[in-house]
Amino acid sequence: MPGPESEVALYHFFLNEVGSLKNLVTYNGKAFDWPQVKTRHTFVRDQVPKLPKFGHFDLLHAARRMWKDVLPSCKLSTVEKEVLKFHRVEDTPSYMVPMLYFDFLQDPDPNYLKGVFQHHEWDVLSLMGLYTHLSSMILDWNTSTVSTKEKYEIARWYMALGEKEIAMRQYEQLMHIGTDIGEASLFAYATVLKKEKKWERALGYFSDLVGTRQFTFHAAIECSKLYEHQVKDFEKAIYYCDLALQESNLLKQPLEKQKKTIGELEQRMTRLQQKKAK
Repeated sequence: MPGPESEVALYHFFLNEVGSLKNLVTYNGKAFDWPQVKTRHTFVRDQVPKLPKFGHFDLLHAARRMWKDVLPSCKLSTVEKEVLKFHRVEDTPSYMVPMLYFDFLQDPDPNYLKGVFQHHEWDVLSLMGLYTHLSSMILDWNTSTVSTKEKYEIARWYMALGEKEIAMRQYEQLMHIGTDIGEASLFAYATVLKKEKKWERALGYFSDLVGTRQFTFHAAIECSKLYEHQVKDFEKAIYYCDLALQESNLLKQPLEKQKKTIGELEQRMTRLQQKKAK
């Protein structure tokens, strides 16, 4: 805007330009940008059209889902550099944009805003590149360019969206690779089988995870539950509950949470021993 007095004109232009568009693509727009747009709109709503009910693809959420465990942060500049292999040179930092704009209002020299326009242009180009990159990974995940960690996160993403059959096929391919990702995929696969009441298969896979580095504790608890409630073999349920108790001391939990975990397992053990005695 050339000045605050142009806000009504800006909203008229924006709302007419978006026309029949159905979706927004942003980076942290759900939490920041779009609420700001809606807040400012309330001040001029009697003079401009209503805001459309956009669908919203916030790529920050996608980036966190895919890379939060492998990148130092999920800031757009970090994702650009590490994932898209694009490094900005002489970029205007985001925190300087408001200051430069207010300088422009005091002295309307377009040179104040030259770097701002370039910064936003790069933002938009990065969103296009990132949206395309993520879409390609999700739609064609079974390629050598997609890491096993990314494949696992894509499977979890499909599961979160309710696409269980696709997720299960991906877990099934990953659970045999013999790494931490393989173990995580096997645990996820077994958990779905348990929800589907395929007790025997679920128990077999949970048993396979007992003795692994990551999942012995959680798998032992699942085995104990299945032996207690489905198989009615209380002796084996006690065995796996005792194994989980031994493993609980190795959990990286805050002390209070660890005490709660141990307390729950001790209550389970008492109940199992009572059932066995009967």
